[in-house]
Amino acid sequence: MLFRDLMHLMEKEKKFAVSLDVCHPVFLHCGELKLAPDQYLHHIPFCRAAKQHDGNRICSGNKKRSRIIAGHGHCFCGKCPFGILEFAAPIRFENRTAAVLYVGGLAEQDWAAPDFFHGEAPRLAGKNWRAELRECALFLRQTLEMELRAIALRGGMNKVKRRDENFYVQNCLAFINDHYQENIALADLADLLGVNPNYLGGVLRKNLHSTFREQLTRKRLEEAEILLRLHPGLSIGEIAFKCGFGDSNYFSAQFHRKRGLTPTAFRKKR
Repeated sequence: MLFRDLMHLMEKEKKFAVSLDVCHPVFLHCGELKLAPDQYLHHIPFCRAAKQHDGNRICSGNKKRSRIIAGHGHCFCGKCPFGILEFAAPIRFENRTAAVLYVGGLAEQDWAAPDFFHGEAPRLAGKNWRAELRECALFLRQTLEMELRAIALRGGMNKVKRRDENFYVQNCLAFINDHYQENIALADLADLLGVNPNYLGGVLRKNLHSTFREQLTRKRLEEAEILLRLHPGLSIGEIAFKCGFGDSNYFSAQFHRKRGLTPTAFRKKR
């Protein structure tokens, strides 16, 4: 069974949300470790709404802090700034933290949903929820670490340098699609893929005829167009932040340069 299938099965049986924050290129180089796009993210409806609410700034910052804690090799149970509970378990490979496994997505019984969310988050059931989260997370961690050891025995990571340029291009586009709301850079992707940033930048310019930053801006503007069309109640500033732009004036300037219209004019025209 592929690990992504095991994650899906665990979610169905336990009613927990399961996601994996990867920090090692082995997850991109080995097909058996590939996940579905939403499995790299906290993907329950509430988490999606929270990310859209502020352009993923609070969630992204909290994930960075939890990654630092997990980097010390310790499992821990925590509550995000919005009040959602989960259990985090670090995955070790080649003497480093290769990923952080998150199991949870639960709210306490007296949890009050923020104004931006109008649905219902899963609530804690029973008194043994912490033990159940831990049991589920440790089982998945043990399974994944065994898979990583098997890959190492097969010499899986020794083949990394033989990847063709298309591999890096496709992973770049996937990385941007998954993280365009965050403050990402070419160096982040290069570190994940285990290659030199200058080499990776050259591969992208050669094959895409554009830079990482240009591809990131393209994706952000595409998402901004959708929001401008479908959400007239959102301000230009809100749309800018939801699409990963840190400044609404910069967003407007980029939109005008690429589309020939200001965001406001584009919205009126549509």
